[in-house]
Amino acid sequence: MTCHPNDRSINLPTARHLALDDARGTLIRVIRGTVWITQERSYADIILHAGDAWAIENNGRTVIQAQDDACVCLPPPRSPWWHELRRQALHRRYVTPASIRRAARAWATRHAEEIPERQ
Repeated sequence: MTCHPNDRSINLPTARHLALDDARGTLIRVIRGTVWITQERSYADIILHAGDAWAIENNGRTVIQAQDDACVCLPPPRSPWWHELRRQALHRRYVTPASIRRAARAWATRHAEEIPERQ
């Protein structure tokens, strides 16, 4: 099993950990080794072996710890306009291409001073 071309491949030596904050829905895929996962506000811990995948169920802190030398794949962080789209979609039943453009435009308008000019 290999990572998707857009995913990040992260090597974790034995006993090292990786912490993710507010990553609900993020898919963790184990390429090599075994990892132990614990989530904030959850009593259940998860053990994944090479070839396993699991989506984070809660926001809050999620800790991934290697039980032996491991490699995990994580998708790239979502762009800020994605969060705007998600916020808008929570108030609708469906998302259209037009609503995606509106969400991206609304985010860009609010953050225009932070976006560098193209040269």
